[in-house]
Amino acid sequence: MDKKELKKPEAPDFSAGMYQWSLFLINLFLRVKKNLKIDYDSFMIIHIVFGYHLNQIHKDDQKSFKQLSFKFENSIKDKTPSTVKLTVTSIASALDLPRETVKRKVDGLIELQILGFQSNKSISLGAKYKEVIDQFILDSTHDIGKLLKRWESKDYINKLIKFVD
Repeated sequence: MDKKELKKPEAPDFSAGMYQWSLFLINLFLRVKKNLKIDYDSFMIIHIVFGYHLNQIHKDDQKSFKQLSFKFENSIKDKTPSTVKLTVTSIASALDLPRETVKRKVDGLIELQILGFQSNKSISLGAKYKEVIDQFILDSTHDIGKLLKRWESKDYINKLIKFVD
């Protein structure tokens, strides 16, 4: 399969937008380390589990932050196993990480009660997920908003959209 040649951005102020993106990522990585007190691989594992549950919840219809938070809280309390299992192997495959690394990190996240196991051994959100992650999500949403506002003021968003087919 041939890899499609990507267009290169031609904006003369590309570096300014990329600098802001770089600062956004640095801030994100620092908040993962400082606020969540976990490494980035563990953060990605949490997001695989979060995304899996988000996809299950979103199948019904779209939710506000408050509704989503309530659904996650109920999902954590609900001990009924899902018909689809989220396993260490599937997470390792999705993140292209060794299975043993994922297993060790999942075990650590279970110990922190950020993740848990359902009775069918499917990995799920843990009892402390909501209290640990809610503020992080709010902070991240705020940071994304600030980045987009800066990009919008320089018309970077339209420039990005135009150079993507």
